Amino acid sequence: MIDTESRSKTMLKQLVFWFILLQPFLDVYFFYQPPLSKMFVFSIPTMIRILFIAVIGVLYLVAFRQNRWNWFLFGYAALLAIYSGLHLYFTKGLYTLDPHSIGFSVPGELFYLVRMALPLIMLWVTAQLHVTKDQLTKIFTILTWITSGSIVISNLFVFSLASYGEGPQAAWIKGSIFSWFDPNNNLSFLDLASKGFFYYANATSAIEVLFAFFVIYRIFKHIDWQSVALLITQIFAMFMLGTKTATYGLFIAFVAVLAIFTILPLLQGQGWQGHWHMLTIAAIFCVFFSLLFYYSPNRHRTDGDDYAIEVRAKEVKKVQKKDKRVFQEVKKLNLQANRPALVNFIGKYYPYFGLHPRFVKDGYSYKVDPNFWLTVMTKWTPADRFNHRKLERAILDRIRHVANSSKTNWFGISYTRMNTAFNLERDFLSQWYSLGLIGVLLFLGPYIFSMLWLAVVYLRRFRRITQFEASIYAGVAAVLAISWYSGNVLDFLMESLILCFTIGVLWGLQLSPDEYLPNSLSIPIQR
Repeated sequence: MIDTESRSKTMLKQLVFWFILLQPFLDVYFFYQPPLSKMFVFSIPTMIRILFIAVIGVLYLVAFRQNRWNWFLFGYAALLAIYSGLHLYFTKGLYTLDPHSIGFSVPGELFYLVRMALPLIMLWVTAQLHVTKDQLTKIFTILTWITSGSIVISNLFVFSLASYGEGPQAAWIKGSIFSWFDPNNNLSFLDLASKGFFYYANATSAIEVLFAFFVIYRIFKHIDWQSVALLITQIFAMFMLGTKTATYGLFIAFVAVLAIFTILPLLQGQGWQGHWHMLTIAAIFCVFFSLLFYYSPNRHRTDGDDYAIEVRAKEVKKVQKKDKRVFQEVKKLNLQANRPALVNFIGKYYPYFGLHPRFVKDGYSYKVDPNFWLTVMTKWTPADRFNHRKLERAILDRIRHVANSSKTNWFGISYTRMNTAFNLERDFLSQWYSLGLIGVLLFLGPYIFSMLWLAVVYLRRFRRITQFEASIYAGVAAVLAISWYSGNVLDFLMESLILCFTIGVLWGLQLSPDEYLPNSLSIPIQR
């Protein structure tokens, strides 16, 4: 019996490790586009992940059947099942102006609920496995080489997907990093920012921030050729991504880890433990960062955003001043009795007001709810109309208002309905709209609770907290903050699975301090 449990634990740990290392390959763009995306009802990567998690779950039940906390696991699973049933029941019956264009799908919704549960299983199982520091180091090293290395290599060969543009709108870059420094090139940041072959740039950027904390910790801890090569690759990859998340996240990670290495020992009463090599690395990093930032796609994107807001504001004012018949038509419209005229008006004039067709036509159609779009066009300022996040949230608020049900506060409007209208770029808030308050507490609450529990543990044993623990914890906290600020992170399984695996490792290190001993990087993954 004991031998069977021991073998099962070994197999379980190996399977979890390989599953995590597989994640970058399952996030490749081509899986989510025809013909691969049309082969089955659901995406191939998600079905592979569900299969892996199912096997991991069975092995866990065999290896840890004597775990006295299994009652909590089963109880929590029952809560998720009860919530899922109520969520499907209530959201299916919500009233919308057009059930066809703002539709609800039971299979799609159920699939989303399963997807949201997979990272929680990973967190629980990993916490029981007592993954060591060296094992996490080796896994993160491999993951960094795979993700950052592929972004850099594909950029150098100008064979990479552009960061800006997802789904059918995805394009290929037209220049490598060398084009950044060419004063004669006329390429925009849209042509230069690259994400390798990954599906979504912002989600990839978020997990790159976690890896940045690890890579910077590693070079501060010990300088060798691999640490230097890893840091250089990481820096280039995050600049090549061209997103604010990646660029500013890299700088924040460097400052945070530098503070951990210099300030944490002082607070622990160990005195100054800084070394000249850290200050040298910091100086080189600042010079390198400043140089790359000046020529980077992200800087040109920021300049472009400011310029676009200014231009759009001028264009709208110009139209408003030159073409007074626009507002004369608005005054003539009888909103209650002349709906066809209102629809025609919005379809004709919405471009004058700086509104993107993906919102007005493809998302929450003006033909379904013309009154909403008339308000946006005539009552909002140009800057507000250009603020896509404000517009996304206004659309979802409108759907909730039309539904006129207090149950949307607790069970949401459904993921499929929200995604059809438009996906809000702000995690936690996005899930509140799709899953409701109960869904957020059940599916995302464990992320926050785990971090709060770890914070309490670290404070209680503050003098013994290591720079490794502090750096990885700060990296996870940074990713969660990014998910709130920029969104589109926690709904993506590569990022959420790696994040929950990391949180589970931090939990395990507290539950088994005797395992937290080796510092060598040469140990095999199996232990």
